[in-house]
Amino acid sequence: MYCKNRHRLFCIIFICLSTVFSVECLQAQETQTDEAFSSAQWQAKALDCERRIYQGLPLVDEALLLMEKAECYLHLQAPEMAARSLDRIALYALNDSLRTEIFALRALCEKAVLPQIEATDSQNSKNP
Repeated sequence: MYCKNRHRLFCIIFICLSTVFSVECLQAQETQTDEAFSSAQWQAKALDCERRIYQGLPLVDEALLLMEKAECYLHLQAPEMAARSLDRIALYALNDSLRTEIFALRALCEKAVLPQIEATDSQNSKNP
């Protein structure tokens, strides 16, 4: 009698653990899928912004699109590309508040790039 109960208990524990691990695996797959989908969305949005820039828009609208494109690149963790997009903005045609937003976004790009540069410099100093 005692042996049968141990066997049942073992089966119940095994089933519970299998269920928990399968749920965790499914959640991990969903997270990876969501990240890939999000990445594809940001890339598509950046491409759409670039396409609309070449439609001959006024400089203010072009600046807004370039800022939007830079934000897409920041979401994609590509601050160098974001900085390049911001460098294309003609600041002379913009008002002060928009310039301030551009400078703030540019600072975010530089803040994201700086740790990468420091890591590269420290690796280069270790390997003469």
